[in-house]
Amino acid sequence: MSDKTRLWFYALGSVAAFIWLGVSVVQSMQDGSLLKASNIVFLLCLLVAAVYFLVEAIQLWRSLHRAAADEKNASGDEG
Repeated sequence: MSDKTRLWFYALGSVAAFIWLGVSVVQSMQDGSLLKASNIVFLLCLLVAAVYFLVEAIQLWRSLHRAAADEKNASGDEG
């Protein structure tokens, strides 16, 4: 899998996880189960996954832009 594909995977995964987290919090508040231990563990797991995906996407994005800039500089030095 290419880095660009992995970047999209992590970015979309992060968005989906944050949406799922938001929907779960709203539903838990409506039915009164927000402070139950099992729900807290579930929401923390979703938060960890969402943040992990976001951090990986940012790191890949930075590395791709750094590689593109290095490539551009290298081609400019040759000519």
